[in-house]
Amino acid sequence: SHRHTLASCARRRKGGASSTSSATAVKTRAANFHGMAAELRARPHTGALLTAAVGLLWYLLANPRSPDLAAQVARSGVARGAGLTEWWVGWFGGLQLPTYSVLAPLTMAAFGTAVAGSLAVIAAVVAMTDLLRGTRRPALGSAVFAVMAVADVVVGRITFALALAVRLLALAALRRGLRVAVAS
Repeated sequence: SHRHTLASCARRRKGGASSTSSATAVKTRAANFHGMAAELRARPHTGALLTAAVGLLWYLLANPRSPDLAAQVARSGVARGAGLTEWWVGWFGGLQLPTYSVLAPLTMAAFGTAVAGSLAVIAAVVAMTDLLRGTRRPALGSAVFAVMAVADVVVGRITFALALAVRLLALAALRRGLRVAVAS
C-alpha cells in the first residue's frame, strides 16, 4: 500500500497517466459545480424549493410539538366542528376567533395543521423567489427564506405562515402587474 502511494506520487511528478486523469477529474468536477451554480442562478426557485422540501419532509416525519401548535390544533378543531364562530369559550375563558384569523382555522380544518403549514411554506417560497428575481443573489436569498419559513412552521406558527403566504403571493402578483377585484 505504501509502495503504491509512493509510485503514484512519482508518476504525478513526472507527468504520468495518473496526473493527467486526476487533472481531468478535477476539471470535470469544477465544470459540474459551475454548471450547477449557473443552473441555480438561472432558476433560483429550484434550490429554494429543494431546501423547503427537505425541511418540510423532516417536519412531517418528526411531527414536532410546540406550545403554539396546540393553539393551532385547537382552533382547527373548532372550525371543523362549528365552522366560523364569533366566540369560543374553550380557550382560557373564551376569545373572539375572527380577530385571530378567518382563513387559518378553516384552512387547517380542511387540510390538517401540518399540511396547511407545508402548503403555506411552498406558496411563500414560490412568491419570495419571484419577488427576489432580478436581485444580486436571488438563489441564496430564496434558500435562506425557505429555511426561515420552515422554521416558522416547525415552531407551530401555522397561522402566521398562512398569512405570510397570502401577503407574499399578493405582492408577487402586484409586481407582475396582475390585478384582482375583491368584493368588499
